[in-house]
Amino acid sequence: MKKIIYIAFSLIFIYSCNLSKKRNSNKDLVPQLIIQENYLPAKDNTPFTILNASIKKDFLTLTVQYGGGCKEHFFKIYSSGLFKKKSTPKLTLYLEHNFNEDFCKKLVVDTLVFNISKGRYESSDRIQKVEIEIDSYPTILEYIY
Repeated sequence: MKKIIYIAFSLIFIYSCNLSKKRNSNKDLVPQLIIQENYLPAKDNTPFTILNASIKKDFLTLTVQYGGGCKEHFFKIYSSGLFKKKSTPKLTLYLEHNFNEDFCKKLVVDTLVFNISKGRYESSDRIQKVEIEIDSYPTILEYIY
C-alpha cells in the first residue's frame, strides 16, 4: 500500500512540474512592449477600437474590435520610452494594427495580451507605479510592479 501511495505522489509531482514548465513557456510567447526611441505613430494604421483595457502584474490586456474575419490580424504595441514626469510618471503606448490585407466585412472582437515590463520607470525614488495612457483609449491605467 505504501508503494502505491509513493508512486501516486511521484506521478502527481512529475505532472505538476510539467504543467509549470508549460505555463512558463506560454508566458514567453506573450508579445512585448516595443520601446523605440523617437517613435511616431503609424499614419497608415488600420482602424480598430479598444473596447476595454486592464493591467494585471506585467500584462496589459486589451479587448479590441475591428473589421475583417477572413485572415489573421497582427497587433504590436509601441512606446517612445519617454515618461511624462509628474507625481506619478506617465507613459503613452500606441497600438499598431496590421490587417494582413483582410478585406472581409465581419466585425471581429479579439483579446490581446502584451507584456509591458519594459515600461517600468527606473529611478532612485523607488517608484513602482506608472500611469499608462493608451493612444485612442480614454482611461488612464495604473501599472503597479
